[in-house]
Formats: sequence, structure tokens, C-alpha cells
Amino acid sequence: MDILLLHEEGAEMIAAHLLIHSASVKAPTGFDRDRNPTYGEASSVKCRIVPKNGRTMGQTGEQPDDHYLMLANSEITMGQTVTWEGKDFTVRKAWPCYALDGQKPDHWKAELV
Repeated sequence: MDILLLHEEGAEMIAAHLLIHSASVKAPTGFDRDRNPTYGEASSVKCRIVPKNGRTMGQTGEQPDDHYLMLANSEITMGQTVTWEGKDFTVRKAWPCYALDGQKPDHWKAELV
């Protein structure tokens, strides 16, 4: 089965067997008495996580903007915590990628920091 990625540059086919990683995803459920976030049950997702190196212009000049891009087979939303290879990441942005029929998301992209 192939997964179709739609983005600004056009369509790009990625085979499902290329989702070679497995990560745990937890959604925040609230805050404890010290205002630390509490999380629900972790779920495992098939995904592919790749590093993205970037630079942004800030008030003090050019700054590194390094993050990870995650392609997942289940819904990912902003604010969730992703645990991969023993490290915790926060989902900064998430968006659905639709199949050609455009009816429902085929998979999700997320930016992890």
C-alpha cells in the first residue's frame, strides 16, 4: 500500500513500508497542582522521523531552527508529546495529508521540537 503526500510542491508517493519507526504519543489531559502538564495513556504509532535543519532571522541575527519532521499513520495534534529513541519531543505544528480523493486524511505530518 502506498501513502500519498500532498504539499505545496505537488504530490509525492511514499510506500507504507518506509514508515520504519515506532513512537509513543501522549496527549495532555490537564495540569497537576504545580501546573505541570499531565498526560493520558500513551499510544504507539508507526511513523518516520527525519531531522530538519533550518535557520530563522531573529532580532539578534540568524538563529538555528533545528527540529524533526514526523510522518505518522494516525492523527497527530499540536501539544502532544512524542517519545522516540528515549527522547521526548513536543508537536509544534501538525497537519493532515489527504489522498487524491480529498475526503479524509491519509496520514499526518508533524513538526517536533
